[in-house]
Amino acid sequence: MTTSNAATLAPKYLRITEASRIYSISRSTWDRAMNDGELTRYKRGKMVLMSIEEIENWIAAGAV
Repeated sequence: MTTSNAATLAPKYLRITEASRIYSISRSTWDRAMNDGELTRYKRGKMVLMSIEEIENWIAAGAV
């Protein structure tokens, strides 16, 4: 697999539990950010997902 193929296979969305573990941010902080419209909540069945790009932009903007 080439590097360009690996980049296209990288996940673009995370579950809240995964995001909490990776970024060390509590579930309630994610919920508040989504309820306040700072982050978009994507639903797939019962799963709630968040865009990694949005998360990283949100953190870089100093929202946390």
